[in-house]
Amino acid sequence: MIFELAIIPIFIALLVLAALKKENRAIKAIALVGSITPLAFLPSMIQHMGSITSINWLSIGPASLPITFSILPINVLLFATISIIAPLVILYSWGYMDKKSEDKSFYIEMLAFEISMLAFSIAGNFILILIAWGFLSLTSYLLIGFYGKPESARAARKTVTIILIGDIAMLTGAILLWHSFSTFQFSSIISIMQSSPINVTAQVAMLLILIAALTKSAQFPFSGWLPAAMEGPTPVSAFLHSSTMVKAGVFIVIILYGMFQAANLLPLILAIGIISALLAISNALYETHIKRILAYSTIEELSLMFVAIGLGAFSVAIYIFIVQAFYKALLFFYSGILIKANSNEDIYGMRNASKNKPMYAAALIGVLSLAGFVPFSGFFSNVSLESAAMSNSLLIYLLVLIIDLAVSLMIMRWFTVSSASETKKTVDAKRTVNYYLVSKHMYLSMYIMAFLTIISTVLILYITSIGSSMVGFGYNVNSALILSPIEAAIATAAVVAGLAIGYITFNNKQHKDASLSILLFNNALTDKIYYYLAAFFFEMSIMLSDLDFIINDIFDRMGEDTSYSSGIVRKVQNGQISTYAIIFAIGLLALLAYMIIG
Repeated sequence: MIFELAIIPIFIALLVLAALKKENRAIKAIALVGSITPLAFLPSMIQHMGSITSINWLSIGPASLPITFSILPINVLLFATISIIAPLVILYSWGYMDKKSEDKSFYIEMLAFEISMLAFSIAGNFILILIAWGFLSLTSYLLIGFYGKPESARAARKTVTIILIGDIAMLTGAILLWHSFSTFQFSSIISIMQSSPINVTAQVAMLLILIAALTKSAQFPFSGWLPAAMEGPTPVSAFLHSSTMVKAGVFIVIILYGMFQAANLLPLILAIGIISALLAISNALYETHIKRILAYSTIEELSLMFVAIGLGAFSVAIYIFIVQAFYKALLFFYSGILIKANSNEDIYGMRNASKNKPMYAAALIGVLSLAGFVPFSGFFSNVSLESAAMSNSLLIYLLVLIIDLAVSLMIMRWFTVSSASETKKTVDAKRTVNYYLVSKHMYLSMYIMAFLTIISTVLILYITSIGSSMVGFGYNVNSALILSPIEAAIATAAVVAGLAIGYITFNNKQHKDASLSILLFNNALTDKIYYYLAAFFFEMSIMLSDLDFIINDIFDRMGEDTSYSSGIVRKVQNGQISTYAIIFAIGLLALLAYMIIG
């Protein structure tokens, strides 16, 4: 019931916005107040930690389909993260959206987006997960296509089309689990699967749910939609990447960890995570669009969360999951300011950001956090993941180390090129850039997020205890968060090397580095695969259509022949006794002839 109380103020704010005129100065304030209200319910949720409550939703005969709310530590942690970031995104939107800053449809969609993710964060069974999952897809579609431009519309369609694959997979998997266990509740299914051998139906169901998680979190081969989604407004990108939809896939794997463990899918999760991370970081090193670079880095970060889950490093996955939300939102806030000031979205079209010292310093906090520089949060996530990888396999450890080095190189390229003082394109030589004309609300949101990024590092002190508490709730997980001194030294050396190479290579660069083109820009390849798959299914549909016409033609001819035959029979059935007598005589003669011949 706590959750119901938590969403009521947001829902009321949403209804009030819908009732207001299209342009009203109160719209922004109502949206902000509505988005911040869930924070007031956190103390009560913490007090009821560990409780699982259900509300009867639908009964079909003897079967009952309840909606279940789960308030485990990981649920509360995600709920808190969303509740903190959402108001800052709304505040940032006040300045970013310009003339559309008082467009109520934007804030209605943002509040609906928040409500969907809050519902998802404390779902305790598949009924609520499926409801929230569907609303996340709908609101993402609306927000990505908010500008109404052809590019935005295409990106929104691409997003919802790929995610629909996961929606169907999730629904099918949930139905198969119901068939196997007669319940949708997570705790019950986890308990059964961990105490008895898993059947084939449940194995297939978990594979389908994994596919759903991969589509939502943009993992290979479903990663193409996330860079395309950068056509939406920057506040949407910040919210999308930090604490909402792209996190949903990872979160479902975390809360269903016991099921994936029982289904022996952790090695597959590990392999997909490594492949997705390598492909994403190569794309990020090639890309020049300021937000798409961050989108590829988000895919890489989500991939490392999957890697941690695949390694059984439960607490590491949670730590990356939470701290990434703050520094990624910070970097998107910085991107939005650059886009506003430069009227450009290409990193080679930006300039003079380094002259705004407070903004530059705040952005540097996000850059160093993402790179994993000591003592920022990314450092602890890198070291703990590398320690877990070393205990599993030397090959996995080396691959994770290479990814970390490439990430630090990538983000230094992004930061150095986009903030250098020199003009990167001669056509922009006379263009005036004034960062002090950017809205104060955008700067305020950015500085608060920078502060949260710094203090999020201290979560390292609590994540292990959260993992231990999950063990107490029936989760068979590794709650340790290991920070090996050797791995720490190696990780620091790799990060420093990546940052140094990035700075030396791209500082004051006047043109794109052609050498990067030799890297695999695999997003185009992935899109090509989708193109050929679509072409294949299109040809199959034509063949089926032709077959359908052939079958219809056969049945049409059969109908015509039957109609013709019935016409002949009708002529025989004319009611004349003489006609029937003749037919009877012919039949009798035919029967006698058959008997004689026989």
